[in-house]
Amino acid sequence: TQNEMYFITFSVLLFCIHNVPYPVWRLTVFQMANLPLFFLHIFTFVLSEPLYQTYRATVITKEIKRQTICRNISKTSADFTMDWVARRAATAPPATTMTTGASTTTTLSGASNGLARVSPVPTPSHSTLWQDLPAVRDSGILDTLSPEQCKYQESMFEVLTSEVSYLRSLRVLTDHFLDSRELHDTLIIRDRKTLFSNILRVREVSERFLKDLEERMDQNLVLTDICDIIHYHAQHNFPVYIDYVRNQIYQEKTYTTLIKNNFPFAAVISRLQELPQCQRLPFMSFLLLPFQRITRIKMLIENILKRTKEQTKEEQTASKALDSVSKIIEECNTQVGKMKQMEELILLSRVLEFDKLKALPIISQTRYLEKKGELGEMSKGGTIFNMRAKFTPVHLFLFNDLLILATKKGSVRN
Repeated sequence: TQNEMYFITFSVLLFCIHNVPYPVWRLTVFQMANLPLFFLHIFTFVLSEPLYQTYRATVITKEIKRQTICRNISKTSADFTMDWVARRAATAPPATTMTTGASTTTTLSGASNGLARVSPVPTPSHSTLWQDLPAVRDSGILDTLSPEQCKYQESMFEVLTSEVSYLRSLRVLTDHFLDSRELHDTLIIRDRKTLFSNILRVREVSERFLKDLEERMDQNLVLTDICDIIHYHAQHNFPVYIDYVRNQIYQEKTYTTLIKNNFPFAAVISRLQELPQCQRLPFMSFLLLPFQRITRIKMLIENILKRTKEQTKEEQTASKALDSVSKIIEECNTQVGKMKQMEELILLSRVLEFDKLKALPIISQTRYLEKKGELGEMSKGGTIFNMRAKFTPVHLFLFNDLLILATKKGSVRN
């Protein structure tokens, strides 16, 4: 019965809840009882999403396999469609298999209720497709959609599944590394702040974004649009990525310095990386996640836009979302460039000495280094018997508003 299915689903959820990257963690059992059954099916399906570092590799591998098999099929697309409909009419296994721990694996292999997927390739357990959701298969929606419409649904649903995977990796970074007491004891406050930056704020933004995506999926199994959600978050929440990326140059340098000079830190990091939560992925791969994610969202929007009907409201919304996310990425790149330029100015200010000259402030928010290099200053010989030209090394530093000529300490310039 439906109540029995709810009860068993709750058992699965409560058992797995500590590994679930969903804002639904905050729901009470009473609140979860009021969720639609198809949403609980979605919830249990996305539990299997991998960490974000391996998510993209899984998707690419699956697509390569699908295309390889499709090229080897001698039937026409119409023949394949007829076979697919025939397979979907096959005898279904017992319904109770859907609600047990083993049944989740069975469902992921596409055997639930005799409803097969459009793709002839079995979907890996680590990558959830919209058409694999039990609620989608049970509803008969797939019978009414064309292959192109299914691809459009998948392109939107991938935004949700990839966000689940991304948030899961963020939770490893925050819960496993940031909250580690051992790691905390090896770091001073400044290094800790530089290393983790505003990652908690980034995770909060991801949770809000995923919550809105879930609610849209909760409204209707057939998604009409999600780019309006992306556009809203790009305008109001995604700027947090700019702050995080701006700090990356210092983040990487701090990590490299700590690994070389802070032996307790290096030992704890090495041990934490070996634990199952990390799946043997390096700590730095988790720190690089935010910028990878915002660029990935742009690619997902482009894929949605490619499958959106022209001259429609959905196309306009997708274009706006793409434009707003592109601006975030552009600003991220600009800030990274500015931070590198500032770092360069700081290093130069430490090595330049204004001997017998009035010192100039090198560091400025509006100044950046255009070019630097070594030149040879030519001068005539010092005596009548030595007329050969003499070359003295001179270092040139060309800024956007300043030119500095300098010689190395100890060298003689005539």
